Amino acid sequence: MLEILSHQYLKSYINQNGSTWHNLYTFGRLVSLSLRKRENYLINSEIFLTTKCYPALLISLFLHKADSILVLSEKNIKNLNDYFPVLEKIGFKFQIKSNMIFFSTHKIYFLTLHELIKQNKYFEFSLHSIIFTDTKNFKVDLRNSLSISLKKKHWIENVKNDSSINSEIKDIYNQLKKNFFLRALPNKNYVFLYESEIKFLRNLFCKFSYLSARFLQLKKCLDSNWAAWVVLDFENFEWILNCEPMDELLEIKKLLNVNHIIYLSSLRKDVFHEYKVNRKYLHLDKVINIKSDFKEKKFSIYAPHRQMMPNNPEFFNSIIQKCHKLILLRKGFTVILFNDKTLMFRVATDLASKHGKHIVLESNPQKNQILCSSYQWWLNNFQFCLTPNQIVIPLLPIPNMSEPFIQLSVSNKKKESKDWFREFLLPETFETLDRAIAPLRRNSGGLIILDGRIHNRKWGRDILEMLQPSEVIPYIFPFN
Repeated sequence: MLEILSHQYLKSYINQNGSTWHNLYTFGRLVSLSLRKRENYLINSEIFLTTKCYPALLISLFLHKADSILVLSEKNIKNLNDYFPVLEKIGFKFQIKSNMIFFSTHKIYFLTLHELIKQNKYFEFSLHSIIFTDTKNFKVDLRNSLSISLKKKHWIENVKNDSSINSEIKDIYNQLKKNFFLRALPNKNYVFLYESEIKFLRNLFCKFSYLSARFLQLKKCLDSNWAAWVVLDFENFEWILNCEPMDELLEIKKLLNVNHIIYLSSLRKDVFHEYKVNRKYLHLDKVINIKSDFKEKKFSIYAPHRQMMPNNPEFFNSIIQKCHKLILLRKGFTVILFNDKTLMFRVATDLASKHGKHIVLESNPQKNQILCSSYQWWLNNFQFCLTPNQIVIPLLPIPNMSEPFIQLSVSNKKKESKDWFREFLLPETFETLDRAIAPLRRNSGGLIILDGRIHNRKWGRDILEMLQPSEVIPYIFPFN
């Protein structure tokens, strides 16, 4: 059986190289079982933020005599080279060529998510095993890989300079440019398309589809009701059409259904894949939680009951005062997280005026410093930073409604009479928050939430209950 054989090889590997993750054998058996039975697994563990699972994963794939695809980031594809010499020593014979490993019986592809999407037409009709390693933000990465834009150069790149078609296309481009800039609003570099403009562009791309594959692709996107908006370049007086899928998983549904899938999530509980994906796109045979390489500890949460709501004119001043108190009497490393860049710069500037070099902005901090960071920067870098003693949340990370894609997605769900907040914004909020506070589970750190909605809204109280393992404390010095 594959599980027994992979266990034996993994034992030889650990005897020579050791491992600090006690659940490596368990993980190896689960991957081998999934490969042998071709059952779709979702495995949750914070260990997938590291590469410590790779020996068991690679050994199982090496022994499984069928083609497979391992989806990783570019950085982790390079990290695989560290494991190949050791795997050769314990008995594996293979050849490496262009991010692909050849065995006598099968081959393994190492692809980024973007490369997989580009080759989707090939793989969606194959019987591969596809293992998605954690991509930190799978939905956003997938949407970015599927997105398509149309710049000025794309309009005329396949048209001869002296042709009448060239003149016609240029006239259309310039007329649209005039229309878009005429309705531009101050402090906004984008405009949304009218229904008449979408219909016009759909017909236009269909008419000239023989000139450009991009035209044909955009026509299909508009037919599928993708989110579409125009970005305005005020400096060069040009415009760019952007299209992104409303439902990114729908675009790879065939890929998920035809092939065998293992998804490795670095979340403690991946609500998105366990519920939404499982119900609509991919039947999961098993959902498994595996402990990481550290002992998970209970962290404390303090959320003032009388904290102001974000729409209160005095909210910003209140946030500044409380941050000053928390910094003045802090112990160790503190992180303050923001989902609004403007608010982050305002708070960081005010704090730096009184605390000087102790305040750092989105850079690797030293001990006893205070890091002001966006959620995105923190999620991409916290594994390389010190473990914080406390994390301060001035505002819950509700997706920014000023982003074109978010606005169009909400508008679409309203048209479908769906609960756009609970079905779309709230799951995104919880997932971002849960990932951001993950380091606190290592050292029993403290989480301070200064957003009044955490108590004054039912959904806020639901989020508070879902943050585990935690203990809500009634006060924290200097608050009472």
